[in-house]
Amino acid sequence: MIQELDIDGSLPRDELERREASAPAPPQIRRDSEHPSGVADAPETDAPVGVVAPRPAAADPQAHLPLIAGAGYTAMAAYFYFGIGPDNTGVLQFAIGVSLLVVLSLWFYLWGRKLMDPVRADFLAGVIGILALIVLWQGWDHSLELLVSGILAGVSTLCILKARSET
Repeated sequence: MIQELDIDGSLPRDELERREASAPAPPQIRRDSEHPSGVADAPETDAPVGVVAPRPAAADPQAHLPLIAGAGYTAMAAYFYFGIGPDNTGVLQFAIGVSLLVVLSLWFYLWGRKLMDPVRADFLAGVIGILALIVLWQGWDHSLELLVSGILAGVSTLCILKARSET
């Protein structure tokens, strides 16, 4: 098999070999030693080249909702003990009642729709919400304590339910 020479007198494969030999070698990554230059390698990802990796959970604005919910429930428990006090059992019972009714009403409104008929869930949320208002009206002498506990329970419950619905 005889190969024909190019115009310059070389074989066709010679030009390709010359280009490959003159091209700079790709940098080799050495992993057997620590980084002597003080520069660390970029973190490796499993994502293919050109594909943007998903954002970390800390960058997600919804990531802090469980933290807010936990802080809200803890603040509510501290308010029950330190703000209302264990010696005011009547006010404490009203405050716990309002808080539980607010939590149940929000749960039926946000999560009950997924577990049962949406009309029934909305109906139960409305009935329990009205019950919370009735308990608030019954303890109107201590309306500040009841409103604070209801607001803390509502915000905390909204945060935890929104965080759970996003996952």
